[in-house]
Parts: sequence; C-alpha cells; structure tokens
Amino acid sequence: MPRSRKRGVFGSILAQNGQNLTKMTGCFSKNALTERFPWRLGHSVAASPRTGIRSCGGTWERTLIEIDFEIRQASISGSVDWTWANEMLLRYDCFLGNIRFVVDDVDLSMDWGWIPILDFALSLQHVVRRLMQIGFERMEFTDSDCTIEFRVIADDVLQIQSSYLEGVSVTGAREFREKSRDFFSRVRRHIEEDIPEIRTNASYLNAVNRESE
Repeated sequence: MPRSRKRGVFGSILAQNGQNLTKMTGCFSKNALTERFPWRLGHSVAASPRTGIRSCGGTWERTLIEIDFEIRQASISGSVDWTWANEMLLRYDCFLGNIRFVVDDVDLSMDWGWIPILDFALSLQHVVRRLMQIGFERMEFTDSDCTIEFRVIADDVLQIQSSYLEGVSVTGAREFREKSRDFFSRVRRHIEEDIPEIRTNASYLNAVNRESE
C-alpha cells in the first residue's frame, strides 16, 4: 500500500493514494451521499458567512468551522534562544497550549494544555495540500494511537473523523482550506508579535515559508 510519512503534530502523517481511498470510502451515489451525510442548516456567524456552495446535486449553507488556539506555555525547556532555535525545538517543545477545533457541531478540540500550536498550524497546512493532491490525509498523535482522518468524499465535500471522539463531521473542503490558512496566519502573526526576534530565525522562516507555498 503506497504511503508517505511526514513528521507532524501527532508524530507522523500518513497519506494514501486514490485507489486505496476508493476502497476506504466506498462508492456512493449523490443521493446516497446526501442521505448519509446531510448538511446542517442554520449556522450563521461572522467568521463563517452564509454562502451557498454546490455539492451532492444541491446548494447548501456552509457548516460552522471553528479553529482557534490558546498558547499557555512558551517552552517546556525554559529559556530559548529564539534567533537560533532549530525547527524540531520550535515545533515540538515551544508554543504549547490548547486547540479549539469544531466542525459541523462535532467538537474535536484538544484542551490538553500541551498541544504544540505552531506544529499543529503547520501540519494543517500540510493536510490542506495533501487533500488537494490525493483527497486523503491522516494525522497521528505523538505517543498515542489517536488519529484524525480527513477525507474528500465528493465535490467540495470533506469528511473529518477522529479516533478519540464519536461522530463524523462533514463540511466544505474549500471552507476548510480557507479556515486552515486563516488559522495558520493568525498563529504566525501572534508568535511574531509576541517574540519579534524569531523573525530572524532561519529555521522558523524555512518552516513557515515552506508551508505557505
């Protein structure tokens, strides 16, 4: 089974090809897909305006996607030279806190206090890119068997499911890309405003610019 691995917030990210994706998701007609994964109506917030999107043969309102963060600890190793810290240190030992991640009324939030926020933001950008390429991505937790799977199941329809919480969320793939990129930009802006000297760190710049492409 062709796979690729990339180190990420959950240890590694597994990507599977389109052939395996077909076997995993099954083949649904548009009507069957709509019945199995109905879009929720009525969500309307400033951050997620009501914009009709066409999917499964109909026009539906966007579902609510919330991706936010709270940094509670700058580093687990105490003092850090922000101008020279390497990418591994910045991604896994710095900017630890909580993630709020709610999609389609399914709360996938990680209020555990130790999630590396920068790495999560970078990993989401990687997920977005892989979804555009092959339509599937799995994120695995470090030191745990927990996962979050992202799967494109129809034109602009994205399914998200975690192993640590019951429920399947379905939303627009395009909206997910927009919210993930906005989240990444907000995390980067917060870090650079709070720690201006990190803007001269070559390892940091390489990491954020690589995922910004």
